[in-house]
Amino acid sequence: MLFGPQGDGLVYDKTVRAKGAGAEVMSVKRRGKPSGPTSAFEATGKGRKTRTPKKRLEDTRCIYPSVWASLRFKTTDSKKNRPAFLNASQSKQPVCVTGADGFVAAWIVAELLQRGYKVRATVPVRTDDIERLKELPKAAKNLTIVETSLLTPELCDMAVEGCEYVIHTGTPASCTVRDPVSEAKEPAMHTVSSRIHCIVPVMTNFMKACVRARVKKMILTSSVAALCDSVSPTTIVNDLCWNTESSLEKNPHFFGFKLAEEKAWQLVEQETMELVTICPGTLMGPSVCGASIPPGNQVVYDLITGAYAALVDLNWAVTDVRDCAVAHILAMEHPDARGRYICVNQTVWLRDIVDTLRANGYSGRDLPLQVGLPNWVARLPAYAPQLGQVGASLYADHVSNAQPSPYLSDRIVDVLGLSFRDAKRTLIETAGDLLKWKWIKPWAEDCEALACAICDVPFSFIRRKHHCRECGTIICSDCSLSRAVVEGLSERARLCDQCVQTSIPALLELVAANPNARAAVVALESLMENPDNHELITRCHGIPILIQALHVADEDVSFPAAGTFLALSLDVASALQMVLEGAVLHMLEVDQTTDTWRQCLQALRNIWRQINRAEFRKMLHSVSRVSIDAASGPLKANILLTFVHMMEPADVVDLLKEGLMDTYPRCAAAHAITRLIPDTYHPDTSIEIPPFHVDNHEELLTLAALSDIQFLVKGHIAPINAHKIVLFVRNAYFKNMFGSTTTTTKRVIEIDNCSYNVFSMLLRFIYTGKLTIDEGTAQDLLRAASFYQVTVLQKRIEAFLADRIDVSNVVELLSLSNDCHAESLRQACIPFLMKNIHAVVKLPSFAMHHDWASQEILLELANMLGPVWYESYTAVVQHKATKTVLTPPVVVPIPPTSAPMIQPVSPARRPKAVSPTLAPRSRLLSDESLAEGIC
Repeated sequence: MLFGPQGDGLVYDKTVRAKGAGAEVMSVKRRGKPSGPTSAFEATGKGRKTRTPKKRLEDTRCIYPSVWASLRFKTTDSKKNRPAFLNASQSKQPVCVTGADGFVAAWIVAELLQRGYKVRATVPVRTDDIERLKELPKAAKNLTIVETSLLTPELCDMAVEGCEYVIHTGTPASCTVRDPVSEAKEPAMHTVSSRIHCIVPVMTNFMKACVRARVKKMILTSSVAALCDSVSPTTIVNDLCWNTESSLEKNPHFFGFKLAEEKAWQLVEQETMELVTICPGTLMGPSVCGASIPPGNQVVYDLITGAYAALVDLNWAVTDVRDCAVAHILAMEHPDARGRYICVNQTVWLRDIVDTLRANGYSGRDLPLQVGLPNWVARLPAYAPQLGQVGASLYADHVSNAQPSPYLSDRIVDVLGLSFRDAKRTLIETAGDLLKWKWIKPWAEDCEALACAICDVPFSFIRRKHHCRECGTIICSDCSLSRAVVEGLSERARLCDQCVQTSIPALLELVAANPNARAAVVALESLMENPDNHELITRCHGIPILIQALHVADEDVSFPAAGTFLALSLDVASALQMVLEGAVLHMLEVDQTTDTWRQCLQALRNIWRQINRAEFRKMLHSVSRVSIDAASGPLKANILLTFVHMMEPADVVDLLKEGLMDTYPRCAAAHAITRLIPDTYHPDTSIEIPPFHVDNHEELLTLAALSDIQFLVKGHIAPINAHKIVLFVRNAYFKNMFGSTTTTTKRVIEIDNCSYNVFSMLLRFIYTGKLTIDEGTAQDLLRAASFYQVTVLQKRIEAFLADRIDVSNVVELLSLSNDCHAESLRQACIPFLMKNIHAVVKLPSFAMHHDWASQEILLELANMLGPVWYESYTAVVQHKATKTVLTPPVVVPIPPTSAPMIQPVSPARRPKAVSPTLAPRSRLLSDESLAEGIC
């Protein structure tokens, strides 16, 4: 058999031009519109043969001369030294298939395994979809998956090492390949122009790696895009045509395929390795891995989902992906296979695809209207993306005069013996594959439904038919009250009640796994417009899941989450559940400058209206008093802290006796304390410093000869000289030391509770009455002044520190005031702490001093709110100490605003027993204190 260009009568595409002998030659065969079958599917093989040239003319003008020499289209003797056909039993080495996660590559792997070959499949990144390749028959024994990107020579060598045959489907395209070096510096900042320059280096690396590995034959997946830029009704394209019109500006995707194949033929020119290229059209059919919709199947998907409004003269050169995969393997096995092979079954028009889908169970879908539009409509955005698909053409040829495909695939049939599947069957199986991978939903036919699939009530003029977007069944309006916002649909999708029952738990699972799942949160918000769905949220434990989404920084997620709570707040039962599970407290913590807060505020207002209803409040009290156990956890805190925020201040006073005492996260109790502080809370924090008029004995302090006592500070060798008489007269501590008859005063006194510098400053103040205080030594000096009873100095230091109170040091200063009995400093710290409690409780210093600082806060609240609160506070102290069960709650009247305030009592010095003048405190349902719940 003769292989290669021979004879005459070759017909070229009009896009292929070459200059020769001083004249420009355009090789185009023009033909009129012959009468033929009325549909593209009815075009027979006979029609295809009538236009096939009997002889093929060798003409190097059709492509670049450097590439033409590489094609090696030579006349060979089919009977002399003809090698045998390759089969799996002869091939001991694995066959390398690149880009195995691709549409056609996965079918190549499946077909090779079916024929018994060992396969080495390369993938750029190992994903879950690659695991489906391992589930193929014979994959466990014969399939090896290698993760490599093929971007460097070393990675290419690893992919093809030890392989005699390579099927390279990972041909880079202009819109998908990026330069790895520049991409690492500036990710996603590269234009199509910068990416397309990577195509030639990547192909060069791989081809040279195949040569180094001594590969016998490589099968390269190209495309009809490498043959021509576009076709017309009078154009015929064969395997000798070459695309010379595509460029970076015009059809860069086609330009990338052309560059890749051209470089492959240039590189193989001086090598012994054989090269065969397969040029398919638009690939359609079922997919092995359903990670994404292949470009060809996207056409069918867009037709089914309503992307096309009406019909235009748009057509595709269709190839079944399984036929393309078999073509690659036949080219590898056939000894005479070389050069280029067009792998196109036939041209299928848009009208033919729609008719096929409508006749095979898809009539109820959003298929285009049976109205022909002018072809310029196809240039609009609704159609323009499809024109970029490989093999898509647009020309004003009436479909009633259907023509055979402009792409001649006779060589692949005659030489390799490939048999194409019926294009109509390919389209039907493509739609079925979209159903299989759940890209589209099932859809019942309208003509088959006589009654609602749920309630079984017959349809009528009033009871109309509706499709459920989830299951595709036909139902009535009464059984489909829910609408969901679905990405990709301009209108809300109608769902039947049965699908809603399963969709809401599934959506909650998505949000639980990823709180940033915006589409799921938006869908949940839309479904909550039907009040019948509220119960599903609470029953499926959805409120804590939505709380997570509420705190997401992205408002595209938090806003619909707040909208879901807003819908739930309108229903009594769901509003009650929101209170019990703490949703109210979390909504209060939303940033009040955002749109999410406005949604939360409206939901809070709805809940406030519910709380003001006697029956709703009764339900809350009933739930909170079920048992001791139920009242001693987050449940109790949620209810009572919600009361604090929602009730009027006058109604809050008796809440302490109800047990506002449990731990709750996210500083909810701090919010409650802020709510309890009245606007009139402005205590006097000024510190009065008493005068200290003494003679200046600084000169005496420096005279060591007159000293009669020395102080030796720990860690310091030199002693400090002093005078007993001065210390006796001016300081109560030393007066007690030196004036005691039972204590023998030593000549040298050791000091181990302060530093040398601090004690020196203390003595200097006693001698002179003057001292300059700095922030570095103020706290140590206060401890020394408190211990040695230098009262005037202590007051001065307290005033100095009180002027420097802020959020970061207030807890530390409050602790210092308790240690040093610095009541003035404490009275300055407490009001600041109360007014800034929400910021303070987030600090590590508060966590370190949590126990006693919480008691300080609770004590201040008790003094602030009057005797009833103080009685409750003292009962809490006693209850915590004795761990006894107290009497049932008793209603305590609200004291008048003129009730005298009880003076603060420091926790360090609080009484161990309750004053007999105070009324007994009501029953407490918890062992913990409010203060312990501040964090």
